[in-house]
Amino acid sequence: MLLSSFITLYTHCGTTTDQEWWNVSSTGRVRTVHPNPSPFKRGRPSPLRSIPGGDSPYVIKPDLMHVFHIGIGGDLAASCLYALCRMHVFGDDGFPKRLDQAFERFDRWCSDHHYTSSVRGFENATFKVKVFRGQT
Repeated sequence: MLLSSFITLYTHCGTTTDQEWWNVSSTGRVRTVHPNPSPFKRGRPSPLRSIPGGDSPYVIKPDLMHVFHIGIGGDLAASCLYALCRMHVFGDDGFPKRLDQAFERFDRWCSDHHYTSSVRGFENATFKVKVFRGQT
């Protein structure tokens, strides 16, 4: 939807300097772009469209579980962990030792709260980090 809207907007506005897509002033051609036809499949509508606002194709509705789990969640967790290691929260030894200490605390927390994890240790490869500056 977003890509097709951008392509429509770009082709509608052309590429001349007086009609660029970024001209959003009251006289810009972007103001005359008409919305695309409905992005929804024809036929019986999804029950999710009965949720208030669920029938509007102009509202982005990301699936937060997938956005976080598959997208930014792992990066956010790894960034926070690396920041805490750099701040010496997990000791003053070398960086790999700090990651080990962080994992030990994580593992102990999981055990204390009756959680299980498939993670067997914190290493650069665990977080898909190839090069990390400042691992001292």
